[in-house]
Formats: sequence, structure tokens, C-alpha cells
Amino acid sequence: MKTIEFLKFLQNKLGGEFDQKVIFGKSNINFDVSIPRLLLDFQGEQIRFDLQDSPELIIKVYHKPPHLLKIYHENFATKLLDKVHLHSEIKIGDLEFDDKYVIEFTQTEIAQKTIKPEFKECIANLEPFKIFQMTKLDYTISKNININNNYDVDNAESDISNMIKIAKICEQIWGN
Repeated sequence: MKTIEFLKFLQNKLGGEFDQKVIFGKSNINFDVSIPRLLLDFQGEQIRFDLQDSPELIIKVYHKPPHLLKIYHENFATKLLDKVHLHSEIKIGDLEFDDKYVIEFTQTEIAQKTIKPEFKECIANLEPFKIFQMTKLDYTISKNININNNYDVDNAESDISNMIKIAKICEQIWGN
């Protein structure tokens, strides 16, 4: 299956529209992008899917996070840097979570307050992923997927639901 076919299947199930234009700067100059994007409204949230040929899926939930946060998997290098105390990684005090993930871009107290059991469950449901981020404008996840074998429209819908749930959890905790 080709990338655009997958996005069309997703569009057939969830709605939305394709967008291949990007507005550049304040001058409103439009230019085409080669990566098809699907924009949709799901559970009251604006969602964007970017699917590159690698294939890397990027899902953005346009719901303003209360703070910055980045989560990705520990690897040999990050574990080695931890042992020699040269990594600015945040630990939340959950040995299993701390051993599996690197947490960055926030303070320890904020991460501990945010990453509660419900949040962790959503992160586990988003596996496998490359990077989960809470940026200044949105919640973003990047995943390597195989649309010909193990990733389908139901998986995409589940990922969106978990991303929205994380946004709602943060809203409950932080009141945004």
C-alpha cells in the first residue's frame, strides 16, 4: 500500500481533508510540500497526520500543552551517559519507566506531577514510537510504521485517542 492510499483509508474512516500547502512566514507565501498531510477533527481536537515514505508517521494534536516535555527510548549511549552522570535526563522515581525512557525539556517536579499512571498507560499504548513531545503548540508523536504489515487505520485511531487522552490528563492536572 502506498502512503497516500493509507491516508485515504484513514480519511474514509475518520474524515478530514488533505493539505499539501505550507504557509511560509508572515508573508503568507504558499508552497507545496511533497509529503501529503491529513487534517481532521477527532473528539473535538484538531489532528494532523504526516506520513513520509520512510515510513515515519507524525501525529500532531493541536491542543496547547501546559509545559514542554520530551520522551524517547533509552539506548546504549544514554544509559552510558547516565552511569557517568553526563546526561541531563530527568528521573521521575519510577524505576521501570526511568529505565525504559529518557525524559527531557522540563523540571523533575513537573515531570513527576505530569507522568502519573494514566499518562504512563497512554505512553505504553502508543508503543512502538520514536519520540513523544509536548511542544509549545501541540502534542506530537513520531513513529516508524509499516502500513503493509502491522499498522492500519484502527492503530492510527487508537494512537489519536491516546494522544487526546494525554492532552486531557494534562489539562486535568494543570488546569489548562
